[in-house]
Amino acid sequence: MANAARLSLLERIDAWNMTIWEIVYLGRYEEALRTYGEARKALRAGEPEYMLAHGAAWAAYAAMLCGSWDDALVLGDTLLAMREESHGIVGRFTFPGWVGAMRAAAARLDTARLARYRSAFTAIGEPEQLPEPNRSLWVAFIGRDAEAARRVLIAPSGPNRDRKGETLAMLLLDLGERVREDDLATLERQAPHDPPVVELRIKLARALNDGVGELRHAIAALDEGHLVADAARAAALLALRTKDADDRADAQRRLGALGDRAYLQRLAED
Repeated sequence: MANAARLSLLERIDAWNMTIWEIVYLGRYEEALRTYGEARKALRAGEPEYMLAHGAAWAAYAAMLCGSWDDALVLGDTLLAMREESHGIVGRFTFPGWVGAMRAAAARLDTARLARYRSAFTAIGEPEQLPEPNRSLWVAFIGRDAEAARRVLIAPSGPNRDRKGETLAMLLLDLGERVREDDLATLERQAPHDPPVVELRIKLARALNDGVGELRHAIAALDEGHLVADAARAAALLALRTKDADDRADAQRRLGALGDRAYLQRLAED
């Protein structure tokens, strides 16, 4: 990082954290992982790694999106350690990291890890202290609550757009819900511009309400946008619709590469 030698610890940490966040918002997920690695190496002797908790959270989220689930779990464990070491500094701003790590752990049926992540996520969130719709956001992810998730989507203000996009993904890919066009249109109208991850998930939601052709186009768009995990699960949903052997083989290949045991089970049970 340019001029790093002249910056204080807080200035350097803030610069790294904001850089990682911005890279994720631009849809450059693998670059975000590399940048977090560079940030860790740039720490000086005696500087606590938990100062990078914001960057670690966004890196974990990026790892989940781009299919680097081994990294997502390592970073989830890192967040646990940072929380222990920081004595309360790791707060609600780490939301995306916990969500990314929990999704990877749940998909791999790693129940012990998932329980540790969910426990920390719940303690950090303290949703009973939050106003709406942020309370519903945390409740939705703590309890896999579809009604709370729907309240988040249509709320005119509240959570950042990435959190709304993640709420939509939970409804579609974790809970197997569908979202009405009226609600998708409301979600779109709330912001003049969205990060790629939100745009692509809205496209997927519409495709799931439509036919096989639209779903194939949505999967291609997810692939182009480097949303490897979403594309794999969408491919599985396509295979479950079409009952086509080639579609099933494609979905199994994608899910196997991720280690998505939960969705592989769904395919096997069909």
